[in-house]
Amino acid sequence: MWALGMVLACVYCGYYLFPSSTEYETIHAMVQIFGLPEADVLDRANYKDTFFTRDNGDLRLCTPEEYTEITGNRVRCMNHVIDFDAMTDQHRNMYEMHDDDDHKAFIDLLKRILEVNPQRRITPSQALEHDFITMKHLAGKSKAAYAAGCEGVMGKTPPSEAQVNPSASSSSSMSGSSNQSRKSSMSEEEIVHVREVPSAGSADKQSSQSSLNSSDSCEKPVFQENLEKPEDLQTDKDKAKISRKGNKKTEAFELMEGHYLVGNQGIYRVQEFVGEGGFGKVAKCTKLGSPEMYAIKIIANVQEGKEEFESMKLIQVLDPDENHLMKMYECFSFQNVICLVYEILEESLEDFLIKNECKATPLTYVRAIAQQMFQALKALKSIGVVHCDIKLDNIMFADKKSLKFKLIDFGLAVETKELPTGTEIQVTRFRAPEVILGLPLDESVDMWALGMVLACVYFGNYPFPSRTEYETIRAMVQIFGLPEADVLDRANYKDTFFTRDNSDWRLCTPEEYSKSTGKELRKKNHVIDFDAMTDQHRNMYEMHDDDDHKAFIDLLKRILEVNPQRRITPSQALEHDFITMKHLAGKSKAAYAAGCEGVMGKTPLSEAQVNPSASSSSSMSGSSNQSRKSSMSEEEIVHVREVPSAGSADKQSSHSSLNSSDSCEKPVFQENLEKPEDLQTDKDKAKISRKGNRKTEAFELMEGRNLVGNQGIYKVQEFLGEGSFGKVAKCTKLGSPEMYAIKIIANVQEGKEEFESMKLIQVLDPDENHLMKMYECFSFQNVICLVYEILEESLVDFLIKNECKATPLTYVRAIAQQMFQALKALKSIGVVHCDIKLDNIMFADKISLKFKLIDFGLAVETKELPTGTEIQATPFRAPEVILGLPLDESIDMWALGVSLATVYSGNFAFPDDYDYETIRAMVQIFGLPEEELLSAGLNTQDYFTWDSGVNGWRLYTAEEYTQRTMSNVNGNHVINLDQMTEIHRKQFDMYDDDDHKAFIDLLKRMLEVNPQRRITPSQALEHDFITMKHLAGKKYCQDEDVMGDRQLGRKKKNLSSDKHGS
Repeated sequence: MWALGMVLACVYCGYYLFPSSTEYETIHAMVQIFGLPEADVLDRANYKDTFFTRDNGDLRLCTPEEYTEITGNRVRCMNHVIDFDAMTDQHRNMYEMHDDDDHKAFIDLLKRILEVNPQRRITPSQALEHDFITMKHLAGKSKAAYAAGCEGVMGKTPPSEAQVNPSASSSSSMSGSSNQSRKSSMSEEEIVHVREVPSAGSADKQSSQSSLNSSDSCEKPVFQENLEKPEDLQTDKDKAKISRKGNKKTEAFELMEGHYLVGNQGIYRVQEFVGEGGFGKVAKCTKLGSPEMYAIKIIANVQEGKEEFESMKLIQVLDPDENHLMKMYECFSFQNVICLVYEILEESLEDFLIKNECKATPLTYVRAIAQQMFQALKALKSIGVVHCDIKLDNIMFADKKSLKFKLIDFGLAVETKELPTGTEIQVTRFRAPEVILGLPLDESVDMWALGMVLACVYFGNYPFPSRTEYETIRAMVQIFGLPEADVLDRANYKDTFFTRDNSDWRLCTPEEYSKSTGKELRKKNHVIDFDAMTDQHRNMYEMHDDDDHKAFIDLLKRILEVNPQRRITPSQALEHDFITMKHLAGKSKAAYAAGCEGVMGKTPLSEAQVNPSASSSSSMSGSSNQSRKSSMSEEEIVHVREVPSAGSADKQSSHSSLNSSDSCEKPVFQENLEKPEDLQTDKDKAKISRKGNRKTEAFELMEGRNLVGNQGIYKVQEFLGEGSFGKVAKCTKLGSPEMYAIKIIANVQEGKEEFESMKLIQVLDPDENHLMKMYECFSFQNVICLVYEILEESLVDFLIKNECKATPLTYVRAIAQQMFQALKALKSIGVVHCDIKLDNIMFADKISLKFKLIDFGLAVETKELPTGTEIQATPFRAPEVILGLPLDESIDMWALGVSLATVYSGNFAFPDDYDYETIRAMVQIFGLPEEELLSAGLNTQDYFTWDSGVNGWRLYTAEEYTQRTMSNVNGNHVINLDQMTEIHRKQFDMYDDDDHKAFIDLLKRMLEVNPQRRITPSQALEHDFITMKHLAGKKYCQDEDVMGDRQLGRKKKNLSSDKHGS
């Protein structure tokens, strides 16, 4: 009751009545508001000495200093006095619809709820009779209008219009109502949860209010740390759990759209999530009272959040706009998470490439990126800071129209002097050679990583492989030659990659490297001719200048200088011809230079200088054509995996599979699955390298994201379902109108196992045999993606939509016939599905009643089914599985029989809680299994006992089974299969006894307890229920349409008519 009172008070006044940091502060506030508890209450209290002390025999509240000395807990000393009677003033000023008596009644009730002595505290029953609830105090004509509104909310019948306001005119009444409604209604957006603030009138409160309400409070970064100790970052629920159950790890606050985050400079509302990773999430937020948008990085790990804040403090002396660095406004803690408030940016270079299908990027873009990032690195170098994680993800568009970029994510940034030799930083693709070889490190590692970014953007693909560091080193040697001897002599890890021949260094062969490290390498070489990279641009863009591209390649080579001591610096790079564009001087290059200078923000040349001889019309025509050919749609750029070297057959194959519209027509069992340690995000790898190995969280996928496969790039449209394995996403494929279902499996090993299972059935035609069609399997950012055809809905969804009613026999026959064909095909190659159930049979086409068997994640070869394997979901589990008998493909037939019975009757044939209940139901329906089966079962004695009285096996009674296993089994579950047809006779007008009897006969043969006598798929396909022989001579059979025979009959009739006509 006390806690409810606190809730009501909080809702009423908009803030917590008592402080919540320590219990002393709560007691302190209670004493100030209600006075000292009675002596007899304190005398009975076990913990009174923590909060109270005696003076001359009388108890008094400890001072904050005394409490701190006793407990070691520091408390805030501010007063916290609330005048309950004055609380109504806030309402009077805010709402026009106000009644003093009603508010007084509420305050009276509240005081009774918050009675310190629990023996005198009001009870729920008494509270329900209080005037505030019954509204007796609102009786009378003078309060009729107010009472009517209150009673309407409480669900009571309001008084009549005459009773409400008999003397007022309708117009004035309406006008008052409108104004009243407008003033008293509160938007949901206006109500937020705010931290406890100091008492009214204090300077602290005024400061807090000004920071909350100031529209320009976030104009400049504020490095104000509001980070409590981890134990202070717990939710109320966590604190309550800890007090009752002892200390335990506190889970992070789960943030959702619409939630509020209370910062130092304002209150932020989460609009949407724009990204997430192992650290947490990034939310796009509005700030109350401001039109600006912000990107808030919400970090679940408090220590990691503090580290990123410390990294950002390193660069606070730099102007973020002038130096193209991400702008940070503030950092605060909120319910177990650290929140860093950044400026909102547009998209990363990685996303830009992904949208553009990994085409080469125009040189104007490359130059703009290079110039701005050189400025950023120059600024970082000037204060002795190294970013340590430059990559495509961490360079973002600040303004796409003006080509403004910013460097983001300083979570791994350190001071240069703190970079000891041997520190493994940077993700593999962007890792500098000195990091790999174990040489002394400085800020030039960032310059190398930026060179890799520029090469990737220019070329549209990664220039070096990234599976192993050896492949990176090998590519570097092939492109730039062997590192100098003095560089290798100083390298700590040179022996991993190089060896000596007659005192001369040489690169280890792949075989030597694999032998020394145990790591397997891909056989293909990866050599890029930097000078030939310009050919792709020449063929793609009409606006091209060889000298400009040569200047870029020259700069790129200087950035990717293997020896860090000779690598170009940011200051030198800013003076390079490619950035200054000195090489573009002269009339012959005026038009090209004008376009480049316009992008770079310089003053373009005059029209006469650009093309003095050309007419305006031809100039405009040329410009239009040029623009049309060189411009790139944002929807066209995508991030592609590394492909083999130019000209190889592998590359040609890869490109054709990406561009061909029908590349997914047939399943492609191409394995692109790296080892689990290679399936980590860039940030995970970087953190692991600096902080030691840790568990890598799976890539969290969102709608709108792209998945890069072997045969194409898929965009997530929506999620169709999820389970413990991961999610199933409905995706489009870029360049194709087709839809696909991609199963995204977080556990890499489980994903590989499902892929291996699918490989078992690749010899079967998926359409002919009614099996789920798989197109490809690939890995992407810590997850395994299996691309399947898109289907409609499962049988379980179908039954749910149909309110679990009995299903027409035409549907049952179609399902049965097609699933028999599927099982026949699986049996022909010696494969068992092992997980047939309603979820795993889906409509491929509801109109033509086409079905498919899906989810082969548990499929195995029949010969690999050992006795005692516990497979299949409980309601569909075959008796031989339960009893521990030898297994074969007949377990799938049993599961299919249970599925058909469920679809036919609209309910499960067997209970699904315990195997005992399934066995008991089988015994009741089919009788006791044969003695030879029970004697051979490994698990028989779990359900049956040998009865010497009858000299045979008998089923345990429910009481005996419960006593043995402590399992609470349900009541009897007896189904009379022969009487199941009654449901159909009552429900459907179109009914044939012989047809239903044929189905029941087939069902009994499928649910034969002895697997050796159970009907096989081939035999089932010949059963009368499927062939419909028993329907011969019937006047009309709807199933002929469904089974495909009706159309054939029409063709025969038409042929006969033609003959007669002729």
